[in-house]
Amino acid sequence: TMMEIGRNRNEKKIDTSTTISKALQNEVIDSVHNKYELEKLQKKWLIENIYRIFKAECTETQ
Repeated sequence: TMMEIGRNRNEKKIDTSTTISKALQNEVIDSVHNKYELEKLQKKWLIENIYRIFKAECTETQ
């Protein structure tokens, strides 16, 4: 019985730590995904701005 109680406690500890690590993994995945989305947006803005400047330069020279 004392052995069983000890074993149950250990199992619960493992459960908690796997839950925490799973949550951390999800958080890391989310932040990586967000970073990727942000980089995509930044590239899009950069391209749009370059295009805008290029267009303005072209209309000035005509």
